[in-house]
Amino acid sequence: MTPHLSTIPEQSPIRCLLGGIMFLILAFLGTETVLAQGAPSKERVDASLRRRTEIDGNNVRASVFNFVFSGRTGVGQGVPYEWPKNTGRDYVALLALFFGGEVKDDTGKVIRIVDLPAFRTNQATGGDWNMNPIPGYFNTTTGKIAKSDEPSTWPPYWPDKLADPGDRGWKGSWNGYFGKNQFNADQELYYRVGDDNYNRYNYTPDATDPTRKGLGLVVDVRVLEWSQVSVSDAVFFIQEVKNDGTKDINKAAMTIWLADLVGGDGDSQDDAPDFDLILDIAFSLDADGVSSNPAFQGVFVGCAATLYLETPGNAEDRIDNDGDSPENPQTGGGPPVTYQMLDGEIPGDGIDNNHNGLVDEDSTYIAFGHQSAVTFADGIDNNGNGEAGSPVVTQQMIDEASTDQWIDSSQAPPKVYHWRRWPPNPESDPMQRALDGQPIIHLIDLGPEDLGKKFKDNVDNDGNSYGNLPVVTQGMIDTAAADVRHRFRVPGTNIILYNLTAANLGRKYLNIDRLRMPAWMKGSTKWSMSRGTTGSITTATGIRSATMSASTGFRIRTTSGKATADRHQAREHRSPVNRASTRPI
Repeated sequence: MTPHLSTIPEQSPIRCLLGGIMFLILAFLGTETVLAQGAPSKERVDASLRRRTEIDGNNVRASVFNFVFSGRTGVGQGVPYEWPKNTGRDYVALLALFFGGEVKDDTGKVIRIVDLPAFRTNQATGGDWNMNPIPGYFNTTTGKIAKSDEPSTWPPYWPDKLADPGDRGWKGSWNGYFGKNQFNADQELYYRVGDDNYNRYNYTPDATDPTRKGLGLVVDVRVLEWSQVSVSDAVFFIQEVKNDGTKDINKAAMTIWLADLVGGDGDSQDDAPDFDLILDIAFSLDADGVSSNPAFQGVFVGCAATLYLETPGNAEDRIDNDGDSPENPQTGGGPPVTYQMLDGEIPGDGIDNNHNGLVDEDSTYIAFGHQSAVTFADGIDNNGNGEAGSPVVTQQMIDEASTDQWIDSSQAPPKVYHWRRWPPNPESDPMQRALDGQPIIHLIDLGPEDLGKKFKDNVDNDGNSYGNLPVVTQGMIDTAAADVRHRFRVPGTNIILYNLTAANLGRKYLNIDRLRMPAWMKGSTKWSMSRGTTGSITTATGIRSATMSASTGFRIRTTSGKATADRHQAREHRSPVNRASTRPI
């Protein structure tokens, strides 16, 4: 469908509803620290096995390279994202992923390692320092990546399926995302990459193999296309990232590298990106809707849109970084991050510098231009869907919160903050002191507007929790009765049960730090990767499929023609494993 230029405002996202390409990205990565699961694999990369294959199962055609890279690596080296296919009308030059982690090297020094897909070499030796394919996942005689509709590209057996006792290696079968010989998509590409040849740093991620370098990551990548009309202009990417080493990566991040080419070669100088941070959609637009490129003669230019379906989450900052909480500006309820909350904060250091309960809040979270502010987790049920039996905010609590203050003596003169926290003044309250000496900040910005609302108490009040959790005993209730706010500190943890009374007898409660957090307390492309854990990143690219976003709730991310997974280094996206109940527990 060709958009009529006169009906489309310049630089308007509406154009994507009429024509364009959509990228949808899903990322599954470990977001919380757990114990190691099994021994590291012995799979290692082979840079000589780099391959390229075209995906063209619907209206979009592009080259896919088996090192987390797609589009073209240079002029004439691959097919840029083309729509409709075989027309020569290009919209995106390349799309690739970066992975990074902060670790301590073998001498104890804190370093940051970033894995790239291409263009990085050891200047001293000429060695390859990029993400590279792992052998065994395609037929090396065909010169192509394994492709679902071309059995000749499949390997003799699949190394990741050798543990299947019923059919070891799945010989002669397709290793599909939806299962063995499941051809759900019209086309699906699959490959595996690693980073073990990145020996730039004195860091050994795997204690079982001192020659292994990088971060010890193994990434399964799938690229899928459907010809069904609602998604016939979209490309789906799924990257499952595993920390395959023996060391935890406590701080990790991913970002997308995207180079727009809207209107094709010779016309990309007037590309005009736009974005919506709440809807998580970024648009690569053409400023005037026309192109000097001969392939676009007689037609108007559409747009490319990039969407994050799911990505890792940050369970620590209490900010709804990607705007998908039920308590968001569109649905109402949740409190927005404000300019005043940035005062005294040092973004990027992982510390709640100004003691307002949020971590690393910055200007990308507040309202600016036509962008709405994101919300934060105040610990209060703002949209009325909290679990039955939860305690409710009282006038006494509001009065106490009004007395809250924290003095930052590091500023000259000392700065006094009134964040309306409850319990108030946690810095001087022994019950609210964490194991590391920092304050445990529970409810934030408690005011008269919160009277009668339910709040989080860390108790399962309606009996819908899962797992082997302990139950509240009479002894715990008796201990809490001695506290003016009926609090009980779970021994050896930073967990406090609030308003613990006889009504809670026999109910389950949280007893392990970070065991379960409500979805609205999660939220960035920053995450932690424990050894042996796997997570995933999913993206999609498309043209008309921006309409799909409205019906499915998918999310999109990219800015200024350069996709960024971190909202200007601070945005966040949640993994499906983090989608817990938003109701207080």
